[in-house]
Amino acid sequence: MAQLTVETKTNEAHALFLQQDADYYYSIGGRYSAKTYEIIQKNVLDALANPGLKIAAGRKVYSSIKDTLFSDFLKVLKDMGLDRRVYTKTVSPLHISFANDSEVIFKGADDPEKTKGLSGVHRLILDELNEYTLEDFESYEMSIRGQGYKTKIYMAHNPIPIIPGSRHWFQELFDPGTLKPGEPVIWTDTSLGRIAALKTTYKQNAFCPEKVKTRLEGYKETNPNLYKLWTLGEYAEMKGVILKGWDVVNEPQGELIGYGLDFGFSSDPAACVKVWGNKEEIWVQCICYSTDLVNSELYSLLTGRGVLPTDKVIADSAEPKSIEDLYRRGLRGIRGVKKRANYKAEMANILQGMKIHLIAGSTDLQREFSTWSWDEDKTGKLLPKPKDGNDHAMDALIMLLHDWRGSNQAAAPTVALRL
Repeated sequence: MAQLTVETKTNEAHALFLQQDADYYYSIGGRYSAKTYEIIQKNVLDALANPGLKIAAGRKVYSSIKDTLFSDFLKVLKDMGLDRRVYTKTVSPLHISFANDSEVIFKGADDPEKTKGLSGVHRLILDELNEYTLEDFESYEMSIRGQGYKTKIYMAHNPIPIIPGSRHWFQELFDPGTLKPGEPVIWTDTSLGRIAALKTTYKQNAFCPEKVKTRLEGYKETNPNLYKLWTLGEYAEMKGVILKGWDVVNEPQGELIGYGLDFGFSSDPAACVKVWGNKEEIWVQCICYSTDLVNSELYSLLTGRGVLPTDKVIADSAEPKSIEDLYRRGLRGIRGVKKRANYKAEMANILQGMKIHLIAGSTDLQREFSTWSWDEDKTGKLLPKPKDGNDHAMDALIMLLHDWRGSNQAAAPTVALRL
């Protein structure tokens, strides 16, 4: 391959971390800390510089990769100024090939054949590491054995809620417990090898938009739990979590209830959920969780995910223009939700009494379920209303179920706080 000039968006802390000579690179950080972007950029640079380098990149569920990790790779390639003279891509299967015979394959741990094709891999990227079990990790780790280049494993994830007195498997293996934002820690483990670990927040990302910084800092007052998780990049014991008994399954059951749609654009994603079931038990799948979508793109995404013209789509009535636009484009079943006072708190109590299953791959929905909590007053006393902030998929679900259960009652019932 002829010599290339590429553009990079590199932050100092990540650069120092990724230039270490290690076997494992563990990156934990808050939202918008650029951890996944920097890992992908580093691996693309390595692929360009080392002919025949084979990279495997994955998330727990293969079906979630196209709109997340695969799209992240394509964004990095575009930002670096690379074009089809340098690489080609396919979407079935997901694959990126470089002109120098380097390549990126994509794997999901939910595939029974997950370890096939990994024997020639030199680099492994595990995004959203918290989705994986220890057994998943060990299966991948034992399978990569490419020849000619040193094998390396890169891991990234956001902090997640913790159970008091316990530690997640990845904390036990890769988190020394002394990480400070922006300061890489390097050590040798007798059973694993050389480990590099880094903790970051948005403050280590020089390219974080100002409006995102404002939103993240705003959680300090509006949602201290999310502030600790997403702004400070720290593990947090979530206080007053509303929904606790849900699980993750592979397939839905029951009749289709419909779709819930919460609009967004820049810092807030547009979120759409598909729901099956009855008034005692529901199955929920997140089919859209994306920013920067104009209505034409949102329409194409929804119809591409199986939304039919006559399907019921209950959307946020605060966006009548967007609802009308989607209707004119072909979603004849879309309408705005008829909200009544205190409907979110009412639906929170109803959801607490239901059996809820989330469809595998709905990782953004799982994150919201894990952090959706009751509000607090200034003394820390829990209040019978959900906190606002980063509950886009939850809002979509609530609007659909609120409409489905009947929103035309004369008065809302009294809401009681149930923990």
